[in-house]
Amino acid sequence: MSFRKRLGQNTSLIYAYRFFYFFYYRFFIAKKFSKSYISDKVLISEVSKAISFFGYYNACPENSLGDIVFMTVDKEMVRGSQSYAAKIFLKYVDGSISCIGETFSYNWQQGSMISWLNDNMIIFNFYCLDTDSYGSKIIDKNGSIVKVIESPVYSVDSEQMLGLTLNFERLKVVRPDYGYFNLKHDRCFTMSDDGIWKIDLLSGRFFLLLTLDAIINFRVVGDIEGAFHWVNHIEISPEGNRFVFFHRWKLNSERITRLFVCNMDGSGLNVLPGDRIVSHFCWMNNSEILIFCNIESRLDFYIINVNDSSYRPFSKSFLKVDGHPSLSPSGKFILIDSYPSRDRFSNLYIFDIKNDKLVNLGQFYQPIRYTKEFRIDLHPKWGNTDNRIYFESGHTGKRRFFVANLDCLW
Repeated sequence: MSFRKRLGQNTSLIYAYRFFYFFYYRFFIAKKFSKSYISDKVLISEVSKAISFFGYYNACPENSLGDIVFMTVDKEMVRGSQSYAAKIFLKYVDGSISCIGETFSYNWQQGSMISWLNDNMIIFNFYCLDTDSYGSKIIDKNGSIVKVIESPVYSVDSEQMLGLTLNFERLKVVRPDYGYFNLKHDRCFTMSDDGIWKIDLLSGRFFLLLTLDAIINFRVVGDIEGAFHWVNHIEISPEGNRFVFFHRWKLNSERITRLFVCNMDGSGLNVLPGDRIVSHFCWMNNSEILIFCNIESRLDFYIINVNDSSYRPFSKSFLKVDGHPSLSPSGKFILIDSYPSRDRFSNLYIFDIKNDKLVNLGQFYQPIRYTKEFRIDLHPKWGNTDNRIYFESGHTGKRRFFVANLDCLW
């Protein structure tokens, strides 16, 4: 048994172990003089010099005109949303910046679930103090409110103006890095009135599409009884006719995941391959996803067909550890990152699908204070072309949102 495994659940020893390796790699392995190592073919700049962020890796921060939406805060706290609002800014193509809104419903991993609905409107989640509830707002580029919806959003199909969402109150209990912490009074939900909701963004109407009860009891597995259940990582397909999501439960400190696909009308529910460990994914086309999961006792990135549940390993040249993948607008490349290693450097990669080639775009140092739900993952995401990407990093000393120009890479 390794020394790391012998540490068990002793939190103090685990942190001592991490600190030892941090100082060892930082001060004795020749990386102490630089905060980043960037390819000479990549030009990186700050979207804002403030403490800034956007959200998850599966959303695009810019519209087709090149306007960039992002968030800023004046200071960082683990659950800062309980104390101060995040401001929502728009950076126009000409470089001018305007504050167009603010919200108390945000976290460091997924921001406020901001999405562009078209070139003039965005949607984001907010907390309403008067009703002590979460909702979502659609605003235009001037900050004028177009519509207020009495439900937060999680995943959006902008073309059909449809959204899907989940219970952020349930999420905060087991995944505080993805939840919100604003409500003054706890809400009680049963398995039959909780699950995944569908939202009509035009009318503002929403209804419970899939209950947790139905999800839990679909092809019941043996160790599900008495566990705490939730759903997470809902992602609508490119053509908007189906979605993929995680059903997770925690039992005796073990977290187990099932991968589901479902049609947007609630029909066709099905479990996809993936044994207990299922992680980040992206849609490759309307029938296939790229996902890091465990299949036949092997952790790897797989291509899974959501129509017939067939699967295959993706590529021997691709990353063999978990990361956040996303497909480029042209479909030719995959952007992915890796978590901070022992030296606290995160890696940013691009994968050329046709040539089966993985290229390291840069390494970025993440200060050791950024851990757990306060952590900084790069969460790289594409702009509207293959020539521009966005990511978050702490290598300058604080959380910031960056844009990278890849013109010279091609």
